Amino acid sequence: MTKMITDPRSDYLPAPVAAISQSRSFPRLNVNEKIDVCRGLFAVLVVIAHSWELTWALHPTALLALSPLLRQFIGCTVGSGICWVMGFFVISGYCIHLSIERLMKAGEFPVRQYFIARFTRIFPLYYLALLFTIIVEGSIGSARPSIWPNGRSPLVVLAQVFAIQGVSQTFGSFAPSWSITNEIFYYIVYGFLAYYAKRQSSRPLRLGILLSLVITLACQAYYFGFHKSLVVLNIGLLFGLGLNWFFGAWVAAHREAMVQSVSLRILTRVWPLFLVAAITLRFYERIPQLAYLLSGFSFTLMLIHFLKAEEPEQSTQESPWLAKRTEEFGLSSYPMYLFHGPIILLVGALLPRLGLLIDWRLTWAIASISGILVGLVLGIVVERPIMAWRAGFLRRLRTR
Repeated sequence: MTKMITDPRSDYLPAPVAAISQSRSFPRLNVNEKIDVCRGLFAVLVVIAHSWELTWALHPTALLALSPLLRQFIGCTVGSGICWVMGFFVISGYCIHLSIERLMKAGEFPVRQYFIARFTRIFPLYYLALLFTIIVEGSIGSARPSIWPNGRSPLVVLAQVFAIQGVSQTFGSFAPSWSITNEIFYYIVYGFLAYYAKRQSSRPLRLGILLSLVITLACQAYYFGFHKSLVVLNIGLLFGLGLNWFFGAWVAAHREAMVQSVSLRILTRVWPLFLVAAITLRFYERIPQLAYLLSGFSFTLMLIHFLKAEEPEQSTQESPWLAKRTEEFGLSSYPMYLFHGPIILLVGALLPRLGLLIDWRLTWAIASISGILVGLVLGIVVERPIMAWRAGFLRRLRTR
């Protein structure tokens, strides 16, 4: 979404640790609200990036006439969806570790409760989005743009049903769902590591990082040194991108020490520089694996920056209205992420019929706005009721 693409407010989040604003005159955003803003913003940026891909499909001649440097710059910044997905992974790891940490306070780890909580978060909206995508792909016919042409077969749909598309193939315009496979895999691995670690909440984190490093390096060595197997490459990416997920979990596990570290506080102030470095690597097409890790590391520093200690005299006004809006924005991120692919595809099919293929900038804007607006609406009319049902279901489960 994942989370991703998952909802960090869905369960087990602690009280706010710090405020983002240093001014008395502005409403305060606590850590949870800042995470909501980031989730919504990451989803918006993914929609804009994939709308850029649609623009390429509908206006290839016009875009080829642009400066190559400009095309490359757009493709590596707002046109690079995977960069923002790394931010989702970091936030997801942070929130899931907090969940596990709280569950372990009772001296044991209720693995059944953990997995039910995770799967009821992921799958209800996921299957609704998959059904919608199947309907769109089946009804759009010859008007379908050339974007995301692969995987439109019953076998791939079956892979999507079992959420293994990230290591096999995605179904047409449901292509952004590749990261859902990663999220589910990290949930499962971390859940079992936590179960076997029992009372030691830091042990699954160390084991997870070690496992990711060893398997990633082994897959990279095999792929580049012996045989360029797609399966090996996908497995390596699955574990390699998991390092970003574990970056977020590491922040959650050591948040108090990180807040007190003077050197780390200084480093977090320049977190955007690491994002610029990642974009630069992508621009020059150098070491893509390092670019992904640098993206994740920059968002990790951003998260630590959110957690920095707040001076008592620097408290700010609270705004219930702003808190409500940030919650809704965060709530929209998952439906926006899941549904924007088929929505963009529909826009690409309708624009030529309506005679609106006037300018590539207009196409990019219409596709982006459509995907964003649909996500915002679905966050209120679909995601909120699902989350309310889930909260009640989990409460009943805990009282049994």
